[in-house]
Amino acid sequence: MTVSGVPFSLYSDRRFHLFGGRFRTGDPVEYGISFVVHFMMSRLCILLMKLIGDSGFVPFSFL
Repeated sequence: MTVSGVPFSLYSDRRFHLFGGRFRTGDPVEYGISFVVHFMMSRLCILLMKLIGDSGFVPFSFL
C-alpha cells in the first residue's frame, strides 16, 4: 500500500499500485484491507483442512 508502488520484478521498471495508489502506508484503510485479507486466508486454510481431512498434525498452523 505505497504510493510509489512495488516493482513487478527485479529487472522491471513498471510498478504495481494497489487501488491506484490512493491509500498511503499507515492509513486506517490499509489496516482494514490487511484484516480482511488475513480473515479470508484463515478461512481458506480451515476449509482446506476440512476438505483434505484432519490428520492431527498441521505444521506452522495454530488454527
